[in-house]
Amino acid sequence: MVAELMLCATLLNFRTLEVKATAMPKSSQLTNRDHANMDAFLSHVLDDFKAGHLSKKDLTLGLVHVISAIDCGNVDEARTWFEQGRKLIRQGS
Repeated sequence: MVAELMLCATLLNFRTLEVKATAMPKSSQLTNRDHANMDAFLSHVLDDFKAGHLSKKDLTLGLVHVISAIDCGNVDEARTWFEQGRKLIRQGS
């Protein structure tokens, strides 16, 4: 199961996504800092899951929340999750 989550984390590496500048204003694009925070967030929550601090359900719901925020263009919400997601997942947000 951990291997599946590591694969999922690899697939979720949004650095491979290209955000077209014509489709979204610059403020709606992920920055290098956002990418670093996203990497840290994914690493932390996967470590928490591996250590048994998070259930598969909580991990999945948190990741779905972040992915949905990005998909909807809600970069501010995604940034909040990149920065505070570990705490938010543990709170069941």
